[in-house]
Amino acid sequence: MYHGGDPAAAGALYGIFRDDWLDLSTGINPRAWPWRKRVNLDEVALERLPSRGDLDSVMAAARDAYRVPEDAEILPVAGIEPVIRQLPSLMRKAVLLDTSYASYRTAFDNQIPVIRAPSEIPARTSVILVNPNNPDGRVLSPETILSLAESRQDADLVVVDEAYEDALTERTSVIPFMSRMQNLVVLRSFGKFYGLPGLRLGFIIAHAQLIAPLRERLGDWPVSQLAITLGRQALADREWQEKTRLSLDTQARELRALLLAHGLQFESQSPLLALIRDDRVAEMHRGLAAHGIWTRIFTDRPDSLRLGLPGDESEFRRLEVAFNEILPS
Repeated sequence: MYHGGDPAAAGALYGIFRDDWLDLSTGINPRAWPWRKRVNLDEVALERLPSRGDLDSVMAAARDAYRVPEDAEILPVAGIEPVIRQLPSLMRKAVLLDTSYASYRTAFDNQIPVIRAPSEIPARTSVILVNPNNPDGRVLSPETILSLAESRQDADLVVVDEAYEDALTERTSVIPFMSRMQNLVVLRSFGKFYGLPGLRLGFIIAHAQLIAPLRERLGDWPVSQLAITLGRQALADREWQEKTRLSLDTQARELRALLLAHGLQFESQSPLLALIRDDRVAEMHRGLAAHGIWTRIFTDRPDSLRLGLPGDESEFRRLEVAFNEILPS
């Protein structure tokens, strides 16, 4: 599986229609920001191109939400994927700290060395890492990442993909410390925490000399009016953000308890992801799929299966029933 989030591809095999699947193959918040209640779509000016003021408004909201220092710049983008494809042009030499995001390998024509542990990262090279990581949720402290940046020359970048950071109750972002490091680049995905991946919105945060070439390549209108309007309002919704972090933490505890009750070993530092380690994951994946539950498996990690969060009690019970049948005690 190259990406999660497409159970329709398995529909014919299992005889299950798209809308009947419980899709746990992604690390996306199942309880999205309630845009239908919060946004008046009549105010979204799709009849015109976004103005400079429109773009400035969503960047200001992102600066406040992500605690971006004044000397760092922000570039809104249509999701992080286009940015990943641009990274080779910014780096003379790079390594990737182990992650299941296939897009990073693809961007470097599958030629980028993959490092298994932070202690193995070589000197005099750029580093790309995901924090919290996908698929295992591994979290590196800001101090660890800042040390990596400090130990490198300015030409050697440290690119930090913080797609899952918003969901953590204990914040780990390096963004507030970027004034100290000119070679840090942070990628923020909007869709995962806010549960709106179809909006295609993300942000690059870096210093001016790194933002400038990306802004030139991505053009004058990098995001849509709809993304600007929804993004600006969601990023400013502090009450929803705090309540959602606590809710996700509670849901994650329930999922972990379910896995433990079935004797499963797993890794789960991020509330949006749980990675099961078991020699039976291929059978689990097929068994869950037969119950209409789609999960994420990996060709390069044959003992791993990733679960996202069920969205409500009925989905938790559906998962529990399926596990009871495929893993009888």
